[in-house]
This record gives sequence, C-alpha cells and structure tokens, in this order.
Amino acid sequence: MLSRKAALLTLCFAGCAAPAAPLDRSERAPIDASRTAEGSSRAAPPPTPRAVAAPPVDETRVWQPSRTRAVIAGVLRWEDPSVTSFSPVDRKDAELAATLVARGVPKDRVRSLIDEAARGDAMLEAIASEARAAEPGSTLIVYYAGHGARAESGEISLLGYDAGAEGRVSMAAITSALEGFRGERVWLMADCCHSGGLAEVAGALEARGVAAAALTSAEASNTSTANWTFTQAVIDGLAGDGIADHDRDGHIELGELASEVRGAMKHREKQRAGVALGRVSAELALSEVSLPSPLRGGGDAPAPGDYVEVPRRGGWVSARVRERRGDVLAVELYDYAVKSIEHVPVGTVRPQRFERYEPGAALRVSWGGRTWDAEVLRVDDDFHLITYPGWSSWWDEWVASDRVLGRRR
Repeated sequence: MLSRKAALLTLCFAGCAAPAAPLDRSERAPIDASRTAEGSSRAAPPPTPRAVAAPPVDETRVWQPSRTRAVIAGVLRWEDPSVTSFSPVDRKDAELAATLVARGVPKDRVRSLIDEAARGDAMLEAIASEARAAEPGSTLIVYYAGHGARAESGEISLLGYDAGAEGRVSMAAITSALEGFRGERVWLMADCCHSGGLAEVAGALEARGVAAAALTSAEASNTSTANWTFTQAVIDGLAGDGIADHDRDGHIELGELASEVRGAMKHREKQRAGVALGRVSAELALSEVSLPSPLRGGGDAPAPGDYVEVPRRGGWVSARVRERRGDVLAVELYDYAVKSIEHVPVGTVRPQRFERYEPGAALRVSWGGRTWDAEVLRVDDDFHLITYPGWSSWWDEWVASDRVLGRRR
C-alpha cells in the first residue's frame, strides 16, 4: 500500500499527468505551428463561417456578463521548489480572465490571482469577498488551475502558491467562503487533478437553494493531464467558436459547452471530465455565434467537428476536423497550449476508436508504469469505473480503453 501511495503522490505532483498521459507542462515542447503535413508551409485557418443572424432566445436563459463576478486563480509555480512547476508559455488561466472581460464582465469584477498572489488564504478571501458582493440575479464564476490533491480520507484540496497545510484549499473551505452568496448562480471550474471534487461544493450550494454548476477537467477520483485542453475548450465556447453550436441555433448553451469539454478531454486526453450542472439550465445561452455554412461538411465522414487521428512522430495523435473541402481536411491539433491547423488528405487519417468492456469484466490495467488487476464496476460512454481487487475503493477510478492492457485469463 505504501508504495502505491508514494507512486500516486509522484504522479499528482509531477505535472498532474494521468498514467500514460502526455509529458508535464514543464517538459512538453509545443508542436511546430509553422509547418503542416508533408512539410508544407503553414496552412491558413479555416474560412470564416458566413454571418447569419441568431434567433432570439428567452432572456431569462441568457448569461449576462455585465452582472457577473469572477475569481480566476492559477498557480504554475510554487513557493516550495519540490512541487513541480508548469511552463507559463501561453498560459490559459490569464487568457480565460481576458476572455471574460472581452465578453463584457466588468474588469474590476474579475479577480485574477496568479502564482504568488494565489496563496491559499488569498484565494478564499477573494471567493468570500466576491460572493458577498454579488447582487441578486448575478453570476459568480470561480476557476482554478494548478495542482489538486486527494487525501486518504477522500478530502480534495486545491494547492495555493504556499502549498503546505495553510495553502491547501479544501472543498469544505470553498463551500464556507461561498456562504455569503445571494446571487442567482455559481459556476465552479478547475483544471487540475481531482478537480471533480468541486461537484461536492456545487451540491452543498444546491442544498441551500443556490443554483450551482461544476465543470472540471477530471472526475474527483482521477488525476488530470498537464495540458490546457479543458481551459481551452471553455475559452473557445465563451468566445463563440461556432463548432460548439451543435444544434446550429446561433447560440452556445451551457449544455453544449459541457459536451465540448467532455469531447475534448475524451478524445485529446483519454480522460473523463467532470460535469454537474445541478439546477443551472443546460439551455443557458453563454455566447452568440454565426451559424456555420452548410458547405463545411457536405455530409461525408469525417465531417467538421469529428475527432480523428493523424500520423505524427511515428505514431498517431488526436486532431479535430475544422473544415472539409472534397478530400482535403483542415484539422486542428492541440499541444499543451498551442493550436495549429494542418491540411491533410482524408485518406491519411483514421477514426478514433474506443473499446468497451462490460460491467464485471476482469482486466489488466496500466497504472503508474505497472500492470494491475482491475474489475469493471460501471460503464458510461466509453469510460469504465474500475476497482482494484484487494485495494480500498479510494483507488477506484475512471479509465478509457487506452489504459486497458487486456482481459485477465
């Protein structure tokens, strides 16, 4: 047991990378965005979709940025040098704050706590202060990026800059800091290991009559990739990226954003995102977009919005189709925090496939560089909630088939 605990701590504090996940942020080199497939020069971005007026929506189901407050806390380096830091290149926590301001959230209502400013007590003070200041009918957004930790007791905490005992911000502490909130809804987000613990905070708020949603990069039981994939999906949705407008009604709703996050984490990271919308309507309109041109897809697969795999570095990497013109695809790749567009022949890509195993299946699973016996408890989408026979339920986690080495004989 002790060796396995030590291995878990090593994983969580060495880049928040799940087993067999990409390199941590401090080591990962962005892909060369100046080159495209077959060594050609940089491809132009997809054509801008034609402008089509979005139909009106019920104003009671529209997010109002002017009546929003936000606390954005991001820690990529810590006071304790033994805690693995992340590269600050193209950091997305700061970009999220800028996106909120660009969308109309008053600049003086966006509290950005970056690195040394995000000490544990400062994070809680900012949350409590903004909660108390929230007016009736308003929205409060709380976001964190960095390291998350889970104790043997099951308690989950977010690590402030002072990552010791005082710098660990527990779910209970966040719930307490939100006690003064009198607005309409709270939206909780985190991009870190065990970030799904925020669903506990959302549940506590809902129990006292506050509509609360939690959208996170991982489930409470799981570690998380070191890449900015989750936060990028949130930014793109709030900025009005039309690919997220699944029903093509001219608006991106909260439910569509949640679907985008789930898809990005599943296909790019093989990771299950945490989604708990509570009483916050999935139809809450977050942004208005131009409807995509019907010429984009043409009905052939793969079509815009689909995830595929393209050959890269002797293997295959996930990419998303942004545009199709005959037999040529414009695909978007994402590496740490860098987007790039490549034009590739449709015949050079392959569909991304996941294998499913039935509940009760006895498997061999990769974890921490070793092989472990596991059993499937539940299946949802292409993810399996597994337990490790002989180990406590503390170790139960969600895995996709990339972690499965085969069935036990």
